[in-house]
Amino acid sequence: MDLHRLRGFFTVVRYGGFTAAAKRLRLSQPSVSLQVKALESELGVQLLERTSKRVILTRDGQVLYELSQRLFETEEEIRAVFEGRSDYESARLTVSTNQSIASPILASYSASSKKRKKFLSVSGLKRLLSSLLSTVRFLMR
Repeated sequence: MDLHRLRGFFTVVRYGGFTAAAKRLRLSQPSVSLQVKALESELGVQLLERTSKRVILTRDGQVLYELSQRLFETEEEIRAVFEGRSDYESARLTVSTNQSIASPILASYSASSKKRKKFLSVSGLKRLLSSLLSTVRFLMR
């Protein structure tokens, strides 16, 4: 997969359209449009519904956007660590909740963190807390 195409798609979604993405990427609008079309062709799915005023994610587009968001967050974390802009230190996070809400989420996090030597990035913490909050909101309906 061509990461330039993926970044083009991600930027279109993040900034709400092809023109804004083109400005952000310092490319022409037709160039960004071609990147997204090429990515759709490569994957064999439609990622965006295009209207005259905005773009709307398809179901496949939503999945790809979420995955690419994690990819580009990780890329930024790597850049930050190796450019000396970020120091990762050991930290402790305490979450209080009842067992039925947190067990499935924390169990999956715990298993993955053992493989990663308990490294918790800022984006990983955001995803963990977001999962917990989503579960609580769902259960409170």
